[in-house]
Amino acid sequence: MDCAFKCDYCLAYQGLQGKYLLPISQIQNSNSKTVFWHWPFTEDSELIKRIEELSVRQKTDAKCKEQIDKYFKELIIDIQAETDSVQQQMRKQAEQLCEFEDRILEQYNVFCAKETLKKIVSDS
Repeated sequence: MDCAFKCDYCLAYQGLQGKYLLPISQIQNSNSKTVFWHWPFTEDSELIKRIEELSVRQKTDAKCKEQIDKYFKELIIDIQAETDSVQQQMRKQAEQLCEFEDRILEQYNVFCAKETLKKIVSDS
């Protein structure tokens, strides 16, 4: 078997062909996710295809995790907004209740003539 590593010049200008050729530029430009077809020498294209799909899926998994994080951040914001709204409603109802209780006490004081009684007692 001839040398599997070939420069781009040899591949392009010398018309070299073969399924076991691996361009040097492909090696240089590869990263940890790059899959070389027919390298190491294998006839099992299904295996290489599955490895390549795994490499792509890892990118998809990262995107999936980002979407989950984004969803929960938005959910927390929505829950906080709803909680703030309910808190404001409860504060308003508490304020209204206090005002109502104050009016009841005012009406009681008028009904029992408390100020008049105090004046009578203080004048005697």
